[in-house]
Amino acid sequence: MEKSVLFFDIDGTILSEITRTVPDSAVSAIREAQKNGHILFINTGRTISSIPSEVSRIGFDGYLCGCGTYLIFRDQLIFSRSIDEKRGRAIIRKAGECNVGCVAEGIEDVYFPERMTRFDDMEQSRRYFRNRGMGIEKPLERGGFTFDKVFIYSDDRSDLDRFFAFVSEDMDVIDRGGGAYEIVQKGYSK
Repeated sequence: MEKSVLFFDIDGTILSEITRTVPDSAVSAIREAQKNGHILFINTGRTISSIPSEVSRIGFDGYLCGCGTYLIFRDQLIFSRSIDEKRGRAIIRKAGECNVGCVAEGIEDVYFPERMTRFDDMEQSRRYFRNRGMGIEKPLERGGFTFDKVFIYSDDRSDLDRFFAFVSEDMDVIDRGGGAYEIVQKGYSK
């Protein structure tokens, strides 16, 4: 039998967007594929820290996370690329100056602003991560961490042009709709 390497996204693929659970049929199919010698990876824009436990418990062979900035295969780190801490702090400051909501996503945690914001979708994300025990330890403003990418939220009070111009040197912008954008390191994508 020919062996294959199979890649799966999380949201809407492994994790149901309706029930927010992993269907038993998906777990059975994944385990059957592994039993047949196939190598299975998660390939996600999420950073490794934000992989839901119900997904990691399945036992994938590897994880390609953070839009390609982190690769682990059979518990061995193969590749990791974070944003330089100084540049990361500058991006966070510029987000504040440009009046956009910002969430930094790293390999150890996700980092939210210390205070509630006017961005409903961002606050919904904060609640999701807090319910999973994440985004609590270090507020975005305090620093002392590195991250791989940011997710921003905007509205009519945000200066997106100025923010995008600032990050364009080394980051790419992915429009996620509804005023939300994923800001990823240049040269990396899902």
